[in-house]
Amino acid sequence: MTILHRLHQHIHPNIIPKENLTRPLVSVFIPSYNMAAFLPQAIASVLAQSYPHYELIVINDGSTDETATVLQSYSHHSRITIQHNPINLGMAATWNVGLQLCRGEFIAKLDADDYYEPDYLSHMVATFEQDNDIGLVFSGVNLIYPNARVEPEVPFLQSWVRSRAEFLPVLLRLCVIRSPSVCVRRGCYELLGHFTPSMQIHTDWEMWVRIAARYLVGFVNQPLANYRVSYGANCTAQAAVDGRSMADLRVWLNLLAQDALPYRLTATEETIFRRGMYELEMHFAGVATYYHHDEPMQQAYATFAEEVLGEAAENRYVYLNLQQGICAFREQQFIEARHFFWQAIKLNPTACTAPWIWSKLLLTFIGRTKWGLWYK
Repeated sequence: MTILHRLHQHIHPNIIPKENLTRPLVSVFIPSYNMAAFLPQAIASVLAQSYPHYELIVINDGSTDETATVLQSYSHHSRITIQHNPINLGMAATWNVGLQLCRGEFIAKLDADDYYEPDYLSHMVATFEQDNDIGLVFSGVNLIYPNARVEPEVPFLQSWVRSRAEFLPVLLRLCVIRSPSVCVRRGCYELLGHFTPSMQIHTDWEMWVRIAARYLVGFVNQPLANYRVSYGANCTAQAAVDGRSMADLRVWLNLLAQDALPYRLTATEETIFRRGMYELEMHFAGVATYYHHDEPMQQAYATFAEEVLGEAAENRYVYLNLQQGICAFREQQFIEARHFFWQAIKLNPTACTAPWIWSKLLLTFIGRTKWGLWYK
C-alpha cells in the first residue's frame, strides 16, 4: 500500500483500497427516522453479508428518539459512515442525500425497520454481472406482520432479466418491487436524476419506472430482504388517512403531461398505468375503511380513482368490498374476508376479474385455516 493510500485510509477509515477490490463495491445506505428500536438489526444484517465488498452509510433524518445514541456505538466502525440531518428532510430528500454519499458501482437503500438475508448482496451482484445493461435488480421479500407472522412474498416463479416491453407494463399496473429488495446500478441515477422531492410515498415507484423504461431489470426469485408490514405510523400507512397517495399521483401525472421526466409512456402504457392507479387508490380507500373507519377519506380516494380512470361510480362498492376482503385476509380474518369477497361478486361478478383476487378467494374457500397452510 502506498503512502498516499495509507494517508487516504487514515482520513477515511471506511474506504477500502482499490487494490483490495476484486469485485465491485456496493453501497448500502440506511435512512432512519425514529426507528431506534429496529436500527441495530438493519445494521447487523448489512454487516453479516456474505459479499465482502460493501460500504454502509446510515443517515439519521432528524430523529427525536434514541437514534443518535444507537449510532454512537458505530461511530468508529471501519465500514460505516454516519450522517446526521439537522432536521427531518423526509424520504425523497434523504434518499438523494444518501446517493451523494454512496461511492459504489451499485447502490441499495435499506429502510431502518427492514433487514437483509445474508446472501442479499451476493445475489444482487451476480445478477448485475449477467449483463451490463441491467439497471435494477430486485428480489422477493419476507413480509413481517406486527403479530410476528412471516409470509414470503415472491411475485414471480422464476428468476429473470426482462426488457421494457416485458416488464414495464407489469410495473405500471402494480409496483411489484418492495424497496428493501432493490439494488440499482449507479449509472442509472447519474443518467436519470434523483428522486422527486415533491413526492412522498410513490417517489420510489416513479424511479423504478424511469429505470425500467431505459434499462433491463433483473429479478431473483428468493426472499432476500425482510419487510415489516404495518398499519401504524409509517409513511405508507399514514397515506390511508392523510391522502398523500393522491397528492403524489397528481404530481406524477402533471410531470408526465409536462414532459418533465426522462421517459414517455405510450398510449397503451398510460392506459395500463391509469388502471394501476385506480386499483391502488381503491386499495387505500379500502384501508381507510377497514382499519380506520374513515368514510370521508374513503370517499376522497374512491372519487380520485374514478377521475383518473374515467371509471363509473357504479363499481365503487365492488372494489371497496374486494379491498376490504384483502385487508381481512391479511389479518387472517377468513370468515370476514369471505363475506367481503361474496359481496363484491354479488354486486358485479364481471368486475372481479383480477387473478390475484380469485387466488385469494379460492384459498379461503378450500379451508386454508383448517389445513394450517400459512407460511411460517
